[in-house]
Amino acid sequence: MCYLQKPQRGAFFFSPLTHIERSPIMKKTKRATAGQQTATINNQPEAEGIPGQLTKVQWNVDTILLPRHFRLDHIEAVRRLRGKQRGEAQFPGSSSAMLELTEGISKEEGEEYFRQQRRLVIGTGGGLFGNPKKPENESEEQGKARRRSKTEKMTEILGIKEPPSLRAITRTIKRSLEEDGTPTELPAVIRALPRAVNRHALPNIIMFVQDAVQEGLINHLSKKVEDKGLQAFYDEWKKSSDAKDFKDERVLGTLDKLVTESIARRTKSNMELSFVVQCVYWQGVELCKQADRHRVLMTDRIGREKWQYVERNAVFICADNPIIPRASHHPEVPHIDILVIKNPTTENVAIYVNKNLPKCHNLTPLWRMIQTLELLAMGWEPRDIPWNDLAAFKPHQEVEGIWSCFMRDMRIDNGYNKEDYRPSAIDPVEILIAIQHAFHYRGAISKWQGEHRITAVRKERSGGGENRNGQTQPTSEAKPAADAQAPEPIPANERGEARNDLATALEKAEAAQTTT
Repeated sequence: MCYLQKPQRGAFFFSPLTHIERSPIMKKTKRATAGQQTATINNQPEAEGIPGQLTKVQWNVDTILLPRHFRLDHIEAVRRLRGKQRGEAQFPGSSSAMLELTEGISKEEGEEYFRQQRRLVIGTGGGLFGNPKKPENESEEQGKARRRSKTEKMTEILGIKEPPSLRAITRTIKRSLEEDGTPTELPAVIRALPRAVNRHALPNIIMFVQDAVQEGLINHLSKKVEDKGLQAFYDEWKKSSDAKDFKDERVLGTLDKLVTESIARRTKSNMELSFVVQCVYWQGVELCKQADRHRVLMTDRIGREKWQYVERNAVFICADNPIIPRASHHPEVPHIDILVIKNPTTENVAIYVNKNLPKCHNLTPLWRMIQTLELLAMGWEPRDIPWNDLAAFKPHQEVEGIWSCFMRDMRIDNGYNKEDYRPSAIDPVEILIAIQHAFHYRGAISKWQGEHRITAVRKERSGGGENRNGQTQPTSEAKPAADAQAPEPIPANERGEARNDLATALEKAEAAQTTT
């Protein structure tokens, strides 16, 4: 898996709308703009149709309309529509149609009206998946059919044979229409989320959560002893600076109680926040376990003028799972030295470097390179880029709101999971190249500067000498130590070839995109 491509979901998700068979998922999103639109592609293997159900093409779809105050039922219906090739067969264009939220549509409008407009309306209006007007002298049976779950109706129309995991979700969706549920179940959480998250980004977030929930049901995570579950995240939050605004002990007491009660109900409802968090966390663990490792050559100082070459690994993941950075430290995840994540929903990036690497591997060179690349992408001339001034943790004024650096945390962030950061304009290949050079000090940084025509003010040398980056460099006589330990071998791929080049990540991502 790799983030170096157009937005794509991790290739190792469990197929959410089929049985336990694994299959690739592709997701494409556009950031909410003035029109507040989002788009998603989520293609999966087709299920067999149910005899007697509708199989003909309904109509071409350019836009899917949802009510502004949507319910979990509406989002799950969209997820199932986009999770089956059958959905694209019956509603051509639905897999790439734009999602729009609307204040409401008249119940008088019928299917022909929307067919002509190439729109599919779910949860509003009076169409196939809408809320038709109650007719006079409506029978009890007709009333049940009119109020029927949109998820249930979509499942039947597409001919989806529900595995146990999907049946469990259908049952809870139907229950959510009949009762409010607990304050910590998804329907209540969804109602509260618009206060903290852009409402127009929520449909994609909820579909991602439901994917994780189904994987959790397949893997019986509700029965698994919690590891980094809701309680652990809540305890970490209380210690963080974000919790300092919550000074009222009564508020914290209420939150303590809600967390405890949610954990107690984890095995009873697949919509409980405690179960959802557990599913999302373990999905992140699986993504980190399955991701390919790619070689980064680093030079470690082992003496005043002695250095050794060490191969370390970098992992690239494209997923909108916000828990991946924490999940990457789970004991079951093979060691990761550099983690780069791209959020396909927002297109933002984050770079995490292992804090336990030798002290000589600080973030300053990479931080300078990232800012330089961003300025070049903005159209700056190389000679105008102030290389020496880019060492400060505070970003260059032109890069503020795009990149930030946290030296202590060994993290360079383009606003991963933050909506107020603009996506970077840097070509992903350039990020790869920067990582390859930033931690290999024997001339690699100067070589990178030369290739990008970046100049820096030279500093006076004294003895051991400093290079133009301000980094202490080995003298020309310095060589790798004779007793340097050989790096761990890079695992071979299916053809027996070592994955010894980070550029492989890009090639693999492009190949996966064309075959998905």
